Amino acid sequence: MRQTSGQDSLRLRWILVWVWMLLGLTGCVGLQPTGWIYTHVRFPLTENLDRTPVPTGEPPSGRVLEVKEPFSGFGIYARVDSNAIGDIARENGMQTLYFADQEIFSILGVWTTTRTVLYGE
Repeated sequence: MRQTSGQDSLRLRWILVWVWMLLGLTGCVGLQPTGWIYTHVRFPLTENLDRTPVPTGEPPSGRVLEVKEPFSGFGIYARVDSNAIGDIARENGMQTLYFADQEIFSILGVWTTTRTVLYGE
């Protein structure tokens, strides 16, 4: 017995919903690489690394802690510290910046830490 086009359409919609949910859970949806439940990613902030020297030693970094209230919908959150590249470089006495990385750790989008790692001299 052949299914009607309405049933085919409904099946296609459910498949698309499941694919969208799976991609969202893995952090592949949106511009920021974050998932809905758990995220721990590190990605470069600099795209062109051609002829960039690689510094030795432990790179300086700055960390920001953010806690959000997810239930009311008012967008209430608290953010502590700064991960601005200039602030981190000044605090660590850097004169030359070669490249930078961003590291994001998040649980349910409520507890989020963002770390910026600088490479230079």
